[in-house]
Amino acid sequence: MIRPLHILSRIALPTVACCALLAPVSAVVPEDLVETAAKDENATLQKLLFPEGSGFSITSLKVAPATESSVTEWTITGYANEKSIKRLSRINTREGITGVFQQVAKSTGNPDFFKPTETLVVNVRTLENPGYKPGSTEPAASPFTFTMTITRRPVRP
Repeated sequence: MIRPLHILSRIALPTVACCALLAPVSAVVPEDLVETAAKDENATLQKLLFPEGSGFSITSLKVAPATESSVTEWTITGYANEKSIKRLSRINTREGITGVFQQVAKSTGNPDFFKPTETLVVNVRTLENPGYKPGSTEPAASPFTFTMTITRRPVRP
């Protein structure tokens, strides 16, 4: 599927040499290219939030992309051990999540991933895992489960 992308272009008027007109021009961007960029950003976000060997096991990552309201929401669920619960506490602050989003923007080369004109709200809920099995190496046997919701929205003037 192909999605149109509207950009502005300068078009010189042939009868008046000193004037230019800004007119919308439609460029075609393959849908899979747009999806690939979003997947790369989400994969980078997941790697920065939950580095390999940090004690997390992610069971789902759902993204509700920005709509007309420009609000994007990520919901991440999984299992965590004692060490990773401390990391969740650090991320569960405005400064913690802002730092992660700034890193994603820098490492993906997409400054639009996080702009200073946006706010981030993070909410982490942790629960004891009823399937916890001491000594087990299975992720589902970790001592805790968690759900993290991150909401990104533009600042209203």
